[in-house]
Amino acid sequence: MHCHKIQTLRLDRNRLSGVFSGVELASCAAHLLELDLSYNKLIGVEAVAALHNLVEFHLAGNKLQLVPEVARCVKVNRCKIQKSVS
Repeated sequence: MHCHKIQTLRLDRNRLSGVFSGVELASCAAHLLELDLSYNKLIGVEAVAALHNLVEFHLAGNKLQLVPEVARCVKVNRCKIQKSVS
């Protein structure tokens, strides 16, 4: 995926499952400010820690086994995870 200029990426309600690796987002990391992965079937989102410029991160309605380590995303000022941890 070539997304070097994308600032907002909404992948909510797409039935994504498993662990979100984020490899596809590597080229987006420098500019991506908002990521919405809510209401999918994700169990892990470890790759989010590599997205250093995130300001908003939405994970509500997933089946996360662990809360992601968003502390590494130092710019995040809104992280919505409600009803996600199983």
